[in-house]
Order: sequence, then C-alpha cells, then structure tokens
Amino acid sequence: MVHLNKLKKAIACRACIKGVHFTYSVPPVLEIVSNLGIDFIYIDGEHGLFDLHEVESLCILAECYGMTPIARVRANTSDVITQYLDCGVKGIVVPHVDNTADARRAVDACFYPTARREIVRWRAALCAFLHERFSATSRRMQCQCFAWADDRKHQWA
Repeated sequence: MVHLNKLKKAIACRACIKGVHFTYSVPPVLEIVSNLGIDFIYIDGEHGLFDLHEVESLCILAECYGMTPIARVRANTSDVITQYLDCGVKGIVVPHVDNTADARRAVDACFYPTARREIVRWRAALCAFLHERFSATSRRMQCQCFAWADDRKHQWA
C-alpha cells in the first residue's frame, strides 16, 4: 500500500499539522504519540543516533500508525539521501545547503528513480514490485525535499 505524504499535502493546502522530533529510536514512544493525532515524525539523522535499520523500523511503524516519516540526513550526498528514501522516508531535510548547486544536488538525489539502481533495500524493491507504476513520477508525487540554509550569509536566490 502506498501511504500518502501528509506533510506534502499540508504544504499544498497551507494547513497546520503536528509532528514529533526523534533523535534516537524509541518505538514505544512512537506508539504512544500515535494516539495524540501526530501527522509526521522527524527523524534527525544529522544530530541523532540512528543506523539504517532503525530508520527503516521507525518508517514502517510510523506508516502503520498513519504518520508520515521525514528525516534530516547527515550530508547532501546522493548515497546518504537515497539510503534514507530506500528505508521509507517520505521527506528529506538536507542540511548545510549553501547555494543553488547544493539545492539542485539535493533535489536530484531525492528524485533519483529506484528503477535505475541495481540494488535497493527491500522496502524500495517491494514497493517497485507491488506497484508496477512505481517510477520517478510516482516517487516525486510522494517525496518532499527541503533545503536547509543554516545561517544568513548563505541566503541565495
């Protein structure tokens, strides 16, 4: 089943939604906050303590409870970004984006089609198998990319 990205929908509708910030994996807390009407979870892969197995487990659990998983990655590289997407993250926050080229690199990594890669994590492969139409277009419809300029001197047009 393809889960809708509540964050992307809220942005399009200019709606307010609620989320929880995780800096380490605590599945029981995720279960508890699911009863509070939380719309998304924010997995902090830059400042937090996560391995990919934990990211994937949180994504699975979040979607089971109707929450959209998004994550801040540790670096603006396609290998890091695609690993998080393959785990099931529906939104990527890219830190330390200093210019337009950095932003373009982040967006390109977020929308890199799964079908063009030779080896992917089981969740991405299963989605591609179950949904024949899973392509760059459908991934683009469910993914959200955020570029994070960390200080004022790096503002750009």
